[in-house]
Amino acid sequence: MSTERYDNVILEIVQVINSANVSQTHKGEFFGYLLDHLIHRYVQMPEGRGDQFNANLFPAGTRKALDLLVQRLASLICTSDPVEMAKDLRYIIVKVIDGVSAQNVAVGMNLFLKGCICKTLTKVQQVSDSALGTDSKERVMASRRRVIALGVLTDVLSHGPHDEILRRLADNPGFAKDVWDRLEKDRTAD
Repeated sequence: MSTERYDNVILEIVQVINSANVSQTHKGEFFGYLLDHLIHRYVQMPEGRGDQFNANLFPAGTRKALDLLVQRLASLICTSDPVEMAKDLRYIIVKVIDGVSAQNVAVGMNLFLKGCICKTLTKVQQVSDSALGTDSKERVMASRRRVIALGVLTDVLSHGPHDEILRRLADNPGFAKDVWDRLEKDRTAD
């Protein structure tokens, strides 16, 4: 399947995050919240009321907008074949990071986004198989999706585009604008 079907939703997510009149820390928390909920939906893990990346502090409407966008993304990801969909999950995460980083380029922001990935990765690692459902077939599929999610998050963390963005920015201060323009061009080309 083509990853293009995600592009409009990804662009909306990036616009919600980047257009908010808040600090970079809050924008990083928006990303963390989005990533956490996307992974929970993909793995089909129960979502607790615990840590939600300070969502209770989000500006009015931002949390609802992110929730709706995650629902739209999750409905596009077919979880019946977790291995096939791993590339799509990675694509979504990388493109959101590209878009957020293009408008908020800073070493601190890069590290914050990595921290959000680590935090979500840790939450996925800590969920017990029994929390994934009572039906043995559902539990097996959820366990497989969890392993895929761990692999995707680890890959994005280890080989993510955010490091490349910072390297290129050091060589070309206009790089962030070039990335954003490329994302816009890709979206409008459809």
